[in-house]
Amino acid sequence: MVLHNAIGAIFIGSLLSTTLYGVSCAQIYYYFGHHKKDPWYLKLLVLAVWASNAAHQCLISHTTYTYAITNYGNVAMVNALIPTLLIQFLFTAFTALMTQIFFAFHVWQKSDKNRILTGIMLAIALTGFVTTVVYAVQGLQVKTFEQLNAYKYLIWIANIFSAIPNLYITGAACHLTPWKKSTDSDAFIINAVVFFLETGLPFTVFSIIMMVMGIALRDSMVYVSFLFILSRR
Repeated sequence: MVLHNAIGAIFIGSLLSTTLYGVSCAQIYYYFGHHKKDPWYLKLLVLAVWASNAAHQCLISHTTYTYAITNYGNVAMVNALIPTLLIQFLFTAFTALMTQIFFAFHVWQKSDKNRILTGIMLAIALTGFVTTVVYAVQGLQVKTFEQLNAYKYLIWIANIFSAIPNLYITGAACHLTPWKKSTDSDAFIINAVVFFLETGLPFTVFSIIMMVMGIALRDSMVYVSFLFILSRR
């Protein structure tokens, strides 16, 4: 494993992820300062997403420090896996699941409790969650990046099923437009479209880039840097 293909990818991904984590901290500060009347369960969900992002940031920071500082000059570590690199995927999965369940709940509310629309979205979200967890668990059982590459297809599948809900939310909102007209539903549609443009579209683009990089550079871990970025919601 070439140094810049492994440690370099982790370092760059960590830098970009740290930047986005700072943005999420600013969003949390703004939310609790301007949405004091939101129900307690919504505030708890927002706090849980932030806590999951914080734990993820700690794990990738530990990963980067271990490779770049603790084992500086240790060539044998270039191809070695450390547990925190895999454990952070679990927090990625939990963050994605929480945000998607939140929007599934809104779809359920605005569609007069349409079980089909909501059930499809939950099934897609759970598939992405389970696939990511399986990837992390399988990764914890191997010792090198080459061995981890054997499970690369799992993280591709997970990101596909994580990107689909972003498109599904917008599609569901548009589907609700013809037969449910109200100020509240209009706000939901606007929020869904804004969510797609600000989060869903960049996430989908990065997912495609990650898969292209993974296919084009089969023997490298460059795609890991994109995984760190995709963890930010």
